[in-house]
Amino acid sequence: MLSTIARALREISSFSVLLFLLIFIYVLLGMELFADRSANANGNSLSLDDYVETPRANFNNFFNGFILIFTVLTGESWDMNMIIFARTYGYNAIFFFVSFVIIGVMIFLNLFLAILLDNFEEEELEEEAGELANLSLS
Repeated sequence: MLSTIARALREISSFSVLLFLLIFIYVLLGMELFADRSANANGNSLSLDDYVETPRANFNNFFNGFILIFTVLTGESWDMNMIIFARTYGYNAIFFFVSFVIIGVMIFLNLFLAILLDNFEEEELEEEAGELANLSLS
């Protein structure tokens, strides 16, 4: 079991680099499209100079953008964030969030699960081969 986990961690490390690269690209894209602007409760666009309290979900700096993209990646109220940004910025925000959900959540999550299942499947095949070898020796 430990050897399977060690083998899976080696393969997941390559996957983690790809995932971080995807997150990094989307944070920078979000900062380019949506930085230094915020939305009030009505969804009206406001400059940050006019708005004292900035909402938590924003792309004003890399850290906030990373937290927002990671939240969307986990699936936690990504649609609500999309609606808030779409009211403020228009259809670009819808394309931004939907493309990230399709690429990040659906493709990368399935890739992650495929890596894990492949490693555990290999372990089961090795165990079956070992049992067959033991039966043929006895």
